Amino acid sequence: MTAMVVYNVKLEDVMPGEQCTFISTTSDQYRIVTVVDEHGNYESDVSCKISFRTDESKKFFLRVTRMDMEFSNQCASDSLRIYDGTSENDASLTGNAYGICGRSLSLPNYFYSTGNAVSVQFVTDNANNNGEGFDILVTAYKPVDSTEECEDVDGFLCLDGSKCMSKNVYCNGHSQCAEGSDEPTTCSNVSGRASISSFLLAFTVTMTTILFASTKHMSHHSQ
Repeated sequence: MTAMVVYNVKLEDVMPGEQCTFISTTSDQYRIVTVVDEHGNYESDVSCKISFRTDESKKFFLRVTRMDMEFSNQCASDSLRIYDGTSENDASLTGNAYGICGRSLSLPNYFYSTGNAVSVQFVTDNANNNGEGFDILVTAYKPVDSTEECEDVDGFLCLDGSKCMSKNVYCNGHSQCAEGSDEPTTCSNVSGRASISSFLLAFTVTMTTILFASTKHMSHHSQ
């Protein structure tokens, strides 16, 4: 059974056959959200992991923008887990083996891979799954030492001067630099984005949305 549905935001086509444990290499920008039921809650008994891989010269920056999950000791019940690679045996980027959970965002809400691959896993038990789940942005970037290096690849340089992302991150409605420099207040003047942001996102080529469809009793297989 398919536990994730992948949409190309521009074409709005369903890409069939995407399975848990799938490794995506199709984009440098992803948005991952949980799918909820008719009551607005994520479902139970889920274990689903998807991995991302980019060019060897790049790494990944991940920002959690929403967290609405059951809180438990060490997030043992329901959790969002982030691994520094394609396997559950790779180091956890959240600082513990259980991932993160809870009803609100806590700091830090952003994470960095050490290489060109990263994995996101959604795990739930069979009780108290009354929440909307999570929303996380996964963005590839090229580590650089100068503005010129980023200009050479026609990219967008985050304010910290070390992360060169696709120029399409600028004013796309999603804060993908750690300090938010890709979404300055002037973005509201870019093609009227403040009032039609959803329209513009529908025509952004580089952002891929992945829905964690909380399919019950989904088995997990490591890469």
